[in-house]
Amino acid sequence: MVRVTPPRPVDIATVFPELAPLARQAVRLHPRPGAPGVRDSSVGGPLLWPAGEPWPVCAGPHPEEHDGGTAVSVADVRLRRALYGTTGRTAEQDAALEATFAGHPWSGRPNAMLPVAQLYARDVPLLPCPGDADVMQVLWCPLEHDPQWAPAPKVLWRSSALVGELLTAPPLPAEVAGHGEYLPEPCVLHPEVVTEYPAPLELADGLAERIEGWCEGWCERELAGTDPLYRNIGEYRAYYRFELAVAPGWKVGGWAPCASMDPYTAYCEECRAVMRPLLTIDPDVVGGGGWAPSRTGASTSTSGQPSGAATSCSSTAARSPWNTRASRWCNDFRPPARGRAAASRPGNSAGGVRRGRCQVGCGVRWGPVWCGTGGRGSRTRSGGRWRPVGRRGR
Repeated sequence: MVRVTPPRPVDIATVFPELAPLARQAVRLHPRPGAPGVRDSSVGGPLLWPAGEPWPVCAGPHPEEHDGGTAVSVADVRLRRALYGTTGRTAEQDAALEATFAGHPWSGRPNAMLPVAQLYARDVPLLPCPGDADVMQVLWCPLEHDPQWAPAPKVLWRSSALVGELLTAPPLPAEVAGHGEYLPEPCVLHPEVVTEYPAPLELADGLAERIEGWCEGWCERELAGTDPLYRNIGEYRAYYRFELAVAPGWKVGGWAPCASMDPYTAYCEECRAVMRPLLTIDPDVVGGGGWAPSRTGASTSTSGQPSGAATSCSSTAARSPWNTRASRWCNDFRPPARGRAAASRPGNSAGGVRRGRCQVGCGVRWGPVWCGTGGRGSRTRSGGRWRPVGRRGR
């Protein structure tokens, strides 16, 4: 089945023509649990990797190693998620669950990087592949890194036709962050193109205020007493931000998901171009409110596997990465309290200029990978924190 985002309740660019030239297309990836192969587009799946090419590693430094953080293994996190999803656990299973948090001594060796996403141009419209490349691969070190306390990503482009013998047993990282928040589950994708507009903080002076005022009146007329998400003036005024501007979830392109903080301006360190977001990784897999996709038709996912029989993806279990049922989904990001603490660390304050490198090539201006923290907080009214993490591990 195809996952389709419902039409926006109002064409906001018709009401405010100033928004029309700011529209950008984004590709929502709609990752869902599956068994992708190396020839499939995926999140957390195996990569099309040449047998003779060294697997990337990260030499750190990793702040957790020196700040008393816990290092756990990939196996620990996988077992923990499986046990969380088990009803009626035995005493032995509870003990095994507790043991997954104990961790192990830090190895002190370079950490193997972890597959995050593999996107084929045939599956993902608008993927800005350079030259003869037709697949983008994103890996990261699943630990924190200064100055932004975020995973260190590496973006690779390759031509699938030129890959000969494949690496069949890539190494796993010896350490992942203690909560497993940077370890995605294998997921197949259901790409969909949508239109986005800038978040309010990206808009010119005065425009955001006029849009908020218009939304207040529109919501009073159209939504009063009918939508539990919009019950008062403050929530009415936030309607553009949450329902009409930036799509939630994993996506390629579009606008950066700045919420309650000043937007980042990312410049290429070499050509000084202002870069656009390349890939957004969202702890809110599905997205709430009017962005929750429905399932229609009888087509298959990018892996060729049927998508299932459900008709809606808007359940609480699907949206919350900390729900035990949702531990099978693509993200298991940090708990909200830790997310807020990490966001307040030095070097991760709101606003300012961030630098990296054009990931496609200087002058093309596709830049950082964006990573959200704080669980559902990144899409709820509490705001959450978003950080460009594309500078390291390149």
